[in-house]
Order: sequence, then structure tokens, then C-alpha cells
Amino acid sequence: MEITMQPLGTWKNAPLAYVVAEVRFGNILSLDAVAARFQDLITATYPRLIKGQAVALSFGEQGVSTQVVPRYQFLSEDGRSCVVLTNDTISVHATSYIDSAYFANGLAVVWDAWLLARPKTFVERLGLRYWDIVLPEGGLPVGGFFAPPLSAVETLWAGKQLARHTHELVYSVDGPIQHTAIARLGTVPAVHPHPPNFVVVPELLPSKRLQRAVKFARESSDATVGFVDVDASADIARVLDVASFVDCAKGLHESQSSVFKSITSLDGQAIWKDGNPNA
Repeated sequence: MEITMQPLGTWKNAPLAYVVAEVRFGNILSLDAVAARFQDLITATYPRLIKGQAVALSFGEQGVSTQVVPRYQFLSEDGRSCVVLTNDTISVHATSYIDSAYFANGLAVVWDAWLLARPKTFVERLGLRYWDIVLPEGGLPVGGFFAPPLSAVETLWAGKQLARHTHELVYSVDGPIQHTAIARLGTVPAVHPHPPNFVVVPELLPSKRLQRAVKFARESSDATVGFVDVDASADIARVLDVASFVDCAKGLHESQSSVFKSITSLDGQAIWKDGNPNA
């Protein structure tokens, strides 16, 4: 049964499939106690708990050692957003996304609750990652959604299509918060539309865009789709209150948005904005 969901973002036919924001901090030795306090504070928004385990890697003089640590997943009632807590990270995942302001407000709620559960958290790093799925639609092939010269890679000669490729572009960004924006883009088989090394929460309901990619793969076993995976992150190395946290996240989103628009074509953006994929 197909689940009806709205496209992510303000564009009528937005390609956005998944969003995640992650905070990395120092190891928490008493994670169970902190998680219990945190759960009490976010239950109204994230009432469902899935407790599991994760493997943490430690690097020392004796090499790499592993340790099994608790992993908490706090899911919203509708199954479209989730907070994941481990011994050194807290992240917010979403397959439902109205706009950046709405997502920033959700981050503020989570971070406010976290600071009440564990005040004065020293933030090592903050990251924001967006995954978009590029489908052939609106009269454009997958390559038509990328800006030159990337579009030329997709259509090297008539009658052929590229089965798989991946590019990585790394940008250094100055400003109030210095950070790095990494854009990964390419073509993959539609049956495996995820970008490389992109970890999702499998318990979340799939976005409308991902549902369309799955349907496309079923209709054509050799179909290919494109992906755009933009990961903006910054070394913070300080304590962040809620307002500063949101400001940092907004700065990362501005870079993410600028990079996305620079590597996609104007024709493709028009199809995504106007919501007429079958034109």
C-alpha cells in the first residue's frame, strides 16, 4: 500500500527525500540516565522509543578498538521524524519537511530539551545533510537536471545512458561560521537510490520522493536515477545556547541551498518548482 505524503520543501514537485542534522560532542559515560531525562522532555513530540545498540570505534596507541554502546531512537507519532541519541551524537532525521524555517524550529525544540537534560554540552561539530532524488520527468532526462558541465557527463553520446557515476565537490565557506560544504552527486540504479554512505532511520516512513523512485524501479528493472547529497558541517568547539545553535544551522542551510542551486539546471529547477512532472 502506498503511503500518501506531501513533497518535502516548498517546491510543488520538490526532489528532497531525506534531511538530517547531527551534533557531535564528547562521550557521555552515563547515557542511560541522560536519555531518561531527555525522553521525559520530548515525549510530547517524540512519544515512541526504540532502544538498540551501536558500535563505537576508539582510536589509540594499540590501534582501533570497538565498544557496543546504547542507541536511542525517539520517533514522532506519525513516523516522519526521529531523534537519534548515541554516546557522542544527537541527530534529527526527517522525511517530512515543510521549509527550512519549520525544520529550524524543530531543531530548536530538540536542542532546548537536550540542554535541560544535559546543560552546558560542549559541541564539537554540527552538520546538516540533504538528500535529493533526481528522476527523469517533465521532458528532461536525469542529466538535464544537472548544470553544465555535469550534464554533459550524463549524455556522452546519443542512444546511451550512464549507468553509474559519482562526483564529489568540496567547498570551503567563510562567514560568521566557517564551514565546509560537500556535494556528492551522480547516477545510480533506481533499485538502490541512496547516495554512498548515507545512513537513514529505517523505521521512518518513506518520503513521497523515495516512493516515486521505488515505483520507477519496479516499472523498469534497469532504470537509473540521480542523487544530490549536500553535507554542510562546521567545527564548533564551544557551548551553544538554543539561539546560537539555530543560527549555526541556518548558516549551514544557506550554503546547502546555494550549492544545490549551482549544480542543478534552471530547467530542472523550474520543473521542481512548478510541480508539473509529466509536462
